[in-house]
Amino acid sequence: MSLDLCLANLQRIVGVADLLVTIDLESGYGTDPTAVGETVARELQTGAVGCNVEDSFPENGSLREAYDQAAQLKAREPQRMHSKSWPS
Repeated sequence: MSLDLCLANLQRIVGVADLLVTIDLESGYGTDPTAVGETVARELQTGAVGCNVEDSFPENGSLREAYDQAAQLKAREPQRMHSKSWPS
């Protein structure tokens, strides 16, 4: 599924759900930390509250090096601050 279709589906779900919504973004729809960070920023613009990103490559299932996965997590951190707050 393309990222655009994925996010369009997510936005439709967020628009009708009375619950907080998260999404599995596979491998982040990017090959480097900057691209994954941009994907997460777009995901949060839909109104979703967060996501999970795999630590493997979709083409062969091999795991990313720990350093590379840490860089992807770091690239996503600024976007986390723009997500919705949990209800009190």
